[in-house]
Amino acid sequence: WMNGFTAASLFAASSCILSAVALHAWMQPPKKKQQNQEPVVRSTRSFNQCDRCQKTLEDRERSCAMALCDACYDSFGGDGLNFKRFARKVLVTFCIIAGLLEVSMNAAVIAAFQPIAVQQFGWGNDSIAAVNFAGAALSVVVSLSMAQLRLEERLQMSVAAGLYLLGVLIFAFPPLVEWRLVVGYMFGIKAQILFMAPFTAIFSRLIGNARVTNWLTTVLCLAPALGAAVGTACAPLFIDRAGSARAALLVALPALVADVVIAVGWHDFSAHPTAQARGVLFRSRSCREFSAVP
Repeated sequence: WMNGFTAASLFAASSCILSAVALHAWMQPPKKKQQNQEPVVRSTRSFNQCDRCQKTLEDRERSCAMALCDACYDSFGGDGLNFKRFARKVLVTFCIIAGLLEVSMNAAVIAAFQPIAVQQFGWGNDSIAAVNFAGAALSVVVSLSMAQLRLEERLQMSVAAGLYLLGVLIFAFPPLVEWRLVVGYMFGIKAQILFMAPFTAIFSRLIGNARVTNWLTTVLCLAPALGAAVGTACAPLFIDRAGSARAALLVALPALVADVVIAVGWHDFSAHPTAQARGVLFRSRSCREFSAVP
């Protein structure tokens, strides 16, 4: 009963259990307040002054909990571009990039890998499980390597976006070859791992940590999920035409567009150091934070 598929499944389940146990052990529980202990007063310095010009905020500006004075709010993205319009522009751009990359990857690689491997090359459960196991092990190596290299965030994001496109082209471009299926699949799952961490970090810095809300983050995280859903829905169309140059170019087009957007906006992905607030990263929206909602 023990074959490659079962072994990989047991390994995955064991990894999830060990991860849960490790998180429970490493995460410190909240300390109980002693009876005679004085309450801890949280610093509100980030909301008492503007985090861009360091101006002391007035009561009305402070009540908005955005760490911005009126002047910096009105010119947040440059002349004529206030924070509301800037936040909408950044959110839409980032959602488009993440969504398009996932459309290509899921339509051409993630959802299509097993059907093509089985139909075109007669793979069995053991072969597919071996590839998935190798991919999971390589993911750990890649993640640890990136942590040690500490690449600049824009560079890591651009490399990962390039891997999206490269993985799709290697996988889908005719003629279909087994080793290219595996290489394209590996590139795809590694690109997903490398991309999101710097991508969300850049987004947070552009908006400002004090102004990143649960709503903005939820929308940003939904974009790749929706892109993956659309790509998966389109995968059967590509599978039926696998090995066609026209199909390969068509399915790679969304990733190409996303890479072009990143290249064109390369300098716009940098953030001013003063835009990084020292306040709470996630909190509920209030006052003028509603202006970030399209």
